[in-house]
Amino acid sequence: MIRTFHSIGQGAFYTEEFDEFRFVYDCGTDTDGKKRIEKYIKNHFKENDIINALFISHFHRDHINGLEYLLSNFEVEKVFIPQYEVYEHVLDFMYTDGNLNSFDTKLTINPVETIKSTSPQTKVILVKKHMFGDDPDEINIDALDDGDVINSGTLLHSCIPNWIFIPINYDNSNRSSIFKRFLKNHNIEFNFPEDFITAWNSKKTKREIKQAFDKLPKNQNENSMVVYSGPNSDEKYRQYMQLSLPFHFHFQHFMPLLSIDAGCIYFGDYETHDDAWTETDRILNKYYSLTGVIQIPHHGSSENYRDEINMKRFLYSVISYGTTNKHGHPGSFTTASITKNHGILLEVTENPYTRVHFFVE
Repeated sequence: MIRTFHSIGQGAFYTEEFDEFRFVYDCGTDTDGKKRIEKYIKNHFKENDIINALFISHFHRDHINGLEYLLSNFEVEKVFIPQYEVYEHVLDFMYTDGNLNSFDTKLTINPVETIKSTSPQTKVILVKKHMFGDDPDEINIDALDDGDVINSGTLLHSCIPNWIFIPINYDNSNRSSIFKRFLKNHNIEFNFPEDFITAWNSKKTKREIKQAFDKLPKNQNENSMVVYSGPNSDEKYRQYMQLSLPFHFHFQHFMPLLSIDAGCIYFGDYETHDDAWTETDRILNKYYSLTGVIQIPHHGSSENYRDEINMKRFLYSVISYGTTNKHGHPGSFTTASITKNHGILLEVTENPYTRVHFFVE
């Protein structure tokens, strides 16, 4: 298997390609917009390639704006998305340009309908909000059908021997609850996406929605689905890392380090506050011993990092960010903490030579 962290800048596009199975986690970027992500999709996948499982962490533009191209040009068998309430979709919409007619905003407000309208054969699977104390289910991906809803923390098996995928959709809805309460004070209520669309098309109601949004705590990432991809037991997979060096070296090389811990945890833009981390750690703790790579949350934002992420020494710790981003990502607190906690820091930007490959066998 080849695991790739693509050099798309301020965004997320990660792939795993086994002999008979392809996995994608997120597909978008804010660096150069859709032109960059579409070019990378086209250059990476061949015409007849099938993406067997696509996982979307959340619905911000820099994680989804490549999906229209991906769904239109390649066969995507199944898409796994976090199950949201309508107010959570509206909060994500508030960070868009407000154009209700674009694919990205339609996906943000009504993802199931938008995916199906673009790629009717794609099966959309919802991952429920996580409930404390749930015992994990075990399901074969091939057994899932369009419209199925699975529990957060479900162990998803595939044709890959002894390899699983575990999506975690932590219930972090405090901000959307406040938003809902603010709107109710103006007699505004949404039960379905269509309710919001109608309200947004009214100048008066649109203004009141914006005012309620402006009162909220300034925290953009309330929810982001985490996914573990890796062995289900102590099966001895071997993992090598390959870096593309700057062009003037004219060669590539494999790092001399070899790891038998081939699992990867994709955090997306996960908010690592105490409650969320306690439950995520409860589910994934047994898999940390099998994990050799982690994707650092939210482009290395200091607000999203906590030391426990690097609880295991010498984890390859990948940060994806754009060198011209306006947020100061990655934060120096994050990069210093990774180093202090013995993580192996890998920074993936829009520069092609920062692309990282892991070879797992």
